[in-house]
Amino acid sequence: MEELEWQHLRVDGLKARLFDDPHTALVLDGASHLQTLHAYPDVTVDRYDVRLLVDSLSGMVRKKKKEGAEDDDRPAVEKEIDPDRFKDLPDGDHTLVVPE
Repeated sequence: MEELEWQHLRVDGLKARLFDDPHTALVLDGASHLQTLHAYPDVTVDRYDVRLLVDSLSGMVRKKKKEGAEDDDRPAVEKEIDPDRFKDLPDGDHTLVVPE
């Protein structure tokens, strides 16, 4: 029988207290708590959004492919696991649209 190699997993967490306070939720959901994204004055994000730490989003936008180029250039193993990866998502188009 093959001997298994042990792997260690460390999980850290913080205690959180959840409150059901609709009034406070409405206040916090307002636009006054959002910040403008750099170089995109019409896009506002939560103050904890990691995109506020990035100077430019240009490296995150996928470039348009030339006509005739294959749409999916990922390795075959990545394509094979897609049905399992996305099985819990509702049907529909989940394309991320980033303003230019």
